[in-house]
Amino acid sequence: MFVNIDNKESFFSYLDALPVAVVVADTSSGEIVFFSREAEHLWKREAKEVIGKKQTVLHPAYWNDKNHETFSKNVATLKTGKVVKNTQNAILRGDGTEVPVDIYANLVQKVEGREYIVGVFISIEQRVNALEELQHKNKSLEYLLDNIGGVSWEYDYIHDCFVYISKNIENILGYRADELSNLEQWFEHIHPQDQKKILLQTTKQIAQGKNHTLEYRLKKKDGTYIWILDIINVKKDENAKVIQLYGFIIDITKQKETELALKKEKEFVNSVINAIDDSIMVIGLDYSVKMMNKKAQEALEQKGRIADVHLKCYDVFHDSVNECGLEDHQCPLAKVLETKEIAKVIHLHKNSKNEDRYIEISATPLFNDEGEVESLIEIGHDITQHISLVRELEKNTALLDFKAHHDELTQLPNRTLYRDRLEMAIKKAKRAGNKFAVLFLDLDHFKEVNDSLGHAAGDKVLIDATKRLQKLIRAEDTLARLGGDEFSILFEHIKDTQSVTSLAQKILEAFNEPFSVEGNSVYIGCSIGISLFPDDGEKAEDLLKFADNAMYKAKEKGRNSFEYYTRSMTEQANRRLELEREIRAALKKQEFKLLYQPQVNAKTKTIEGVEALIRWEHPTKGIISPYEFIRFAQQSKLIIEIDNWVMQQAFEDVSAWYKEGIFDGKLSLNLATKQLENNAFMEFLQQQLKHYKFDARKLVLEILEHDTMKNPNKSIERLNKLKSLHLSLALDDFGTGYSSLTYLYKFPIDELKLDRAFVVAAQQGNPEIALAVIALAKALKLELVAEGVETKEDLDFMLEHGCYLIQGFYYSKPLSNEDMKAFLKKGIQ
Repeated sequence: MFVNIDNKESFFSYLDALPVAVVVADTSSGEIVFFSREAEHLWKREAKEVIGKKQTVLHPAYWNDKNHETFSKNVATLKTGKVVKNTQNAILRGDGTEVPVDIYANLVQKVEGREYIVGVFISIEQRVNALEELQHKNKSLEYLLDNIGGVSWEYDYIHDCFVYISKNIENILGYRADELSNLEQWFEHIHPQDQKKILLQTTKQIAQGKNHTLEYRLKKKDGTYIWILDIINVKKDENAKVIQLYGFIIDITKQKETELALKKEKEFVNSVINAIDDSIMVIGLDYSVKMMNKKAQEALEQKGRIADVHLKCYDVFHDSVNECGLEDHQCPLAKVLETKEIAKVIHLHKNSKNEDRYIEISATPLFNDEGEVESLIEIGHDITQHISLVRELEKNTALLDFKAHHDELTQLPNRTLYRDRLEMAIKKAKRAGNKFAVLFLDLDHFKEVNDSLGHAAGDKVLIDATKRLQKLIRAEDTLARLGGDEFSILFEHIKDTQSVTSLAQKILEAFNEPFSVEGNSVYIGCSIGISLFPDDGEKAEDLLKFADNAMYKAKEKGRNSFEYYTRSMTEQANRRLELEREIRAALKKQEFKLLYQPQVNAKTKTIEGVEALIRWEHPTKGIISPYEFIRFAQQSKLIIEIDNWVMQQAFEDVSAWYKEGIFDGKLSLNLATKQLENNAFMEFLQQQLKHYKFDARKLVLEILEHDTMKNPNKSIERLNKLKSLHLSLALDDFGTGYSSLTYLYKFPIDELKLDRAFVVAAQQGNPEIALAVIALAKALKLELVAEGVETKEDLDFMLEHGCYLIQGFYYSKPLSNEDMKAFLKKGIQ
C-alpha cells in the first residue's frame, strides 16, 4: 500500500500526533528520519539520539545479526503494494532493557521527492508476560499432574481426535499418546461393567454443555485395571456448540481401594451392629434418633411404627410425647450431659404383647473437637431374664442360707446357727447380768430303730421328737439339732436351776410316751446333760462340751435321765481324750502285744484252739488291762484299727505255728460290733486270709451276744456273709445278755461260750443257768466252750455234764507267742 504526501513537515506532525510509536526511515540509506513522541516513550530515548542513525540501533544486537536482511526485504515487499507485519520482534531501550513488539510497516513515496518506510511499533510486553505466565502455569500443572499420577488432555470434539495428551499417560496406563487417538479407542479400555454407565453419563453432560467428573476403571496396557478420576471441561463456541473437551485424569486406585476397604469395614461394622441382639441408637441433644440398628427397628416395627427423621428416643421406647424424667425412667441423656461420662439406667418397658420388660440403657457420650457432647450412643439391653434370675438367685440364696444354717430334716437350727445364737446369748447375758442353761439331749436306743426299722422310720422318730420338744420350750428359747440323734436347747433368762430341772423332767416325761412308727410303738427315751452360764463357763464351746459330758454321765447311769455338769466330768472327758491320743500312739509305736490262751479238750487232753487276747504294755504305766481301753475304743472307730492289728498279728503268729507243725487247731478272734458293721471289713478279711495263706476253716470269730441283739435281722445278714467264707462263728459271753431263742436258732453260729460267771455260780450252788446253756448247746448241736475254768471243781462239773472244751487258768493263763509255742510243744500232761 502506497501513501503519497507532498509536505514532510505536515506528514511528520500528523505521525507525531498518533497514540502509537512511529519510526520513519529512508528506504535508500536506512537512516532514521523521524522518531515520534510515543516512540521516545517506548524506547525511553530522545529523538535526537536516533535520528540520522541506522534503524539497527533500535534493536538488540542478536536480533540485528539474525535479521540483517529484514529491512531490504521489507522494502521490496512494500514496493509490491503489501503491508508488512512482523510479530514478536524485540527493541532495545535506552536503559538496556528489551521489550517485545509487533511491527506494522508501510511505504510512503513522494514526500518532497523522497521515499520513506513508516513503521508502527506496538508493545506486546503484557501479552507476552501473560502468555509466559500461562505457559509456566501449564508446565506447573503438567508437572503436578505427572507427580500425582495425573494426565492432562485436550480433545477436538469437531474432528473427533485428541490434540494433546501429556506424557505421563505412559507411566499411568502404559500407552503412548499416539496409541489413543479418539474417544472410541478410549472407551474400549473402560471396564465392561462401567462402559454403559460412563457412556450414558458423559453423553448427557456433553450434550448439555456441562463440566463433569467421572470415576471408572480403565485397563492398562498390561491388562490390569486401575481406578481413575476423569475431570472433563466442555468448551463451546459463540453458538453454544461444543467444540472442545479438555481436562485431566488422576489415578485414584489407592483411594478407591481405601474407600472400598472402608466400605467393607463399614458394612462389616454395620453387620456386627445389626447382629447384636440389643437395641442401639445414636441420639442427638434434642432427643432425635439419628441412627438405629436392626434390633431397634424391629422393636419399633413390632409396635406398628417405622423409622423416620422425626423420631424421638422417648417416642421409640415409651410411645410418649415427653422426655424421661420419672424416678423409674431416668433420662440417660440428662445424666450424660451432667457428668459427661457413661451413664446407665434401667427402664421398665412394655413389649408388643404388653408384657413388662426391664431394659438396661447404657449411654455413651460422643464429643466434638471442642470436647462438648454432641450426641450419644444408647444401647438397650433386655435384662428381664437377668432380673428374674437375680430374684431367683436371691430366693435361692436365702434358701441356701436357710439350709446352711438349718437341719434339712427337722428344719431346726443346725450346729452353726446354734453356735451363733449361743455366742449372742453370752453377750446379752453379760450385759444384762442374766443366766441361761444349755441342755444337750441324745435319744436313747435310736440306733436300734434305724437298724431294725430302717432310716425312714428313724427320720420319723426325729421329726416327732422335734415336735414334742418344740411344745415344751418358750418362743425365745432355741431348739437345735446338732446331728444324728443329738439335740440342744438354749434356755435363756433363768433365775435358778429349778426352772431348768422342771424343763428336763418334762422332756423325759414326753419321751416316756411311745413313738408310733409304721404301726409299731417304739420306746426310745433320752439322756440330758445340762451346763449353766456363767457358773460352768463363759465360752460357747465350753458350755456345749460340758453339757455333752453331763449327757454321757446320764447315759452311764442308766439312760433316760438328766445330769448337771460337774468339774469331775471334765476330768473324765479329758481322760478320754488323753486315752484316745495314747491308743493312737500305741498303734504306731507297737506297744500292743498279743497273748494266747489255749482251749483244751479235757476229755482227750488235746489243745484244739487258742484265743488271741490283746494287752497294752504302756512305757510308763506298765501293763494296761483291756477292760480299761477296749470299752473306750469300742465307742470310737479306734476299735477297728485295733481289731485289724490283732488279726494281722495273730495270722502271722499262728501261721508260723502251722508251718512248724506244733499246732493244728483253730484261732479265735474277738470281733467288735463296729467291725461287724464296717462295710470294708469283708474285703479286708479276705485280703488278710489270702496274704497269710490262712485257712478260713481254722478261724473262729467271736461276737458278743448283746451286740447281735441290737439289730438281730441285720446281724443275721452280716453273719451269713462271713459264713460264706467257711469260717466259724462263736457267741461270746452267752447267757449275760437277753438273747431271743428264736433269733439264736436263726443265727449261723457254730459255738457258744459259757461265761465264767455261770461257772462260778455252779460251784456256789446255782448250776441251773450253766446246765441250761449246756443243754441248749447240745440241742442246737453247737460246740460249747466253758470260759474261766480255774479249779479242779470247775473242771469236774463241766466234764460231768458233758462240756469238754475248757478255757481258763486251770490249764493255762494267757501266754506270749514264745511261751505259747513252748506250751504247744509240751502238750497237756
